[in-house]
Amino acid sequence: MDERLKQQLEFVLEIDKEKNIFRQTHLSGQGRNENDAEHAWHMAIMAYLLREYSNEPVDIGRGMLMCLIHDIVEIDAGDTYAYDADGLKTQKAREDAAKERIFSLLPEDQKQELVRIVDEFEAFQTPEAKFARAMDNLQPLLLNDSNDGGDWKEHEVNAEKVYGRQRKTKRGSEKLFEVTDQILKENIAKGNFRFASSMYLEDVLNKIDNMPQKNFDDIIKKYVEMNIAHPFREGNGRSTRIWLDLILKKELNKVIDWSKINKEDYLLAMERSPVRDLEIRLLLQDALTNKINDRQVFMKGLDTSYEYEGYNTYCTEKLGNN
Repeated sequence: MDERLKQQLEFVLEIDKEKNIFRQTHLSGQGRNENDAEHAWHMAIMAYLLREYSNEPVDIGRGMLMCLIHDIVEIDAGDTYAYDADGLKTQKAREDAAKERIFSLLPEDQKQELVRIVDEFEAFQTPEAKFARAMDNLQPLLLNDSNDGGDWKEHEVNAEKVYGRQRKTKRGSEKLFEVTDQILKENIAKGNFRFASSMYLEDVLNKIDNMPQKNFDDIIKKYVEMNIAHPFREGNGRSTRIWLDLILKKELNKVIDWSKINKEDYLLAMERSPVRDLEIRLLLQDALTNKINDRQVFMKGLDTSYEYEGYNTYCTEKLGNN
């Protein structure tokens, strides 16, 4: 056997070890942890099938090869979970050392060829790299969604962190990011994420503050986003309902008569609102009133607001008579 073929076969056996590198993501159907080789294979098939949704024309052969080899370095470096802040600090150094050792098993020309492709993937500049990275984001998202957000729950990952990673998908495919956005909103509605952490809260609230509020539909969209942001440890629902009334009063000269809205109907509509705000919009629209300065409407609204959250020890009407 000549030396070149010997090197190539040695590399082939070495990358078999990728099957023993297990990721945090689980297989669909609540299966075991996925390994790196399965992840890479799945990405490559996805890239071929979904190539029509790339923002730019791509060399799909190069893109698929990028998907197949991008995690080979983890044979030495290990898997770094996307939301592991400490692991991410040392990831590049670990993976650079692994890249040099593993690809050096190949003949020099093939080493240089594959290293260039891995580096291209990491640089995230070419159409192929952007699309391959979109696959790298979408594939675990699909698995996690199929498992009811189990991995996000296990690692207490909040929605804003996932959005922070998944927004990069848009650079490779606007169309696939629309799918990503829908999946994330559905998981928010199902309670599969923690609310936004404090480190992201200022940016989230600034975005909400800049949302339009000149008509009823816009105001309800803003209300839904504020509920997702969940800025307070306690009392969010009560606070945001008062906040909503203040906006409605300012912009439309109306408020909500909360006493007209059934608790179960309201809570169910709010649960679904990140995905579809039609129910909560119609429910609130039917309870609009122009009695913006009516004390009874305001006080009954407070009582109802507490009742939504299971508090009914006191009633403002009775307290007012004492």
